Amino acid sequence: MSEIVKTVILDAEGKVVTTPYIEKDVQITKRMRIPLYVAGQLKSDAELAELGLTVRRYTQAELDAEECAGFYAANPDLARRVGEYKGYLDQLGISDYSANTDTIEEAVAMSVTIEDKEAFVLRIKTAFDNIVLNLQALNPEANAFTAWSKMPALIANLPAEPEQEAE
Repeated sequence: MSEIVKTVILDAEGKVVTTPYIEKDVQITKRMRIPLYVAGQLKSDAELAELGLTVRRYTQAELDAEECAGFYAANPDLARRVGEYKGYLDQLGISDYSANTDTIEEAVAMSVTIEDKEAFVLRIKTAFDNIVLNLQALNPEANAFTAWSKMPALIANLPAEPEQEAE
């Protein structure tokens, strides 16, 4: 009969292990903080890739589009008001949407198609002030400078108006 009557453990060299344990070098995983910057500079793309990271770079236009989409989603009335302001500047032939009040007033004064110039300037100012109010609803620290500095991006990223169905 060939039944097993003894069991022994052999090491890699074929020697019998006589202890209830063995000693072996084992690699231990430890969570560590690995710096992403060296001397204030971001590590190279290759070094970051070794860490399993990728770098996504944004253009200013992409950042503006994302920010403005958030503004318009959070305050739907903002799009109408920005569109109205843009319409006034377009009517004056002003394509620089960061135009200041001096430029706008000069364009109104030189216009031959606008009859009531004071009322037109007041409509532009009201449209701008409404934009400031909409931005303040989203961020209480927003002010007229905020609106003026963001105006080119707000206009460039105006959501498309929904098409009207023919009746």
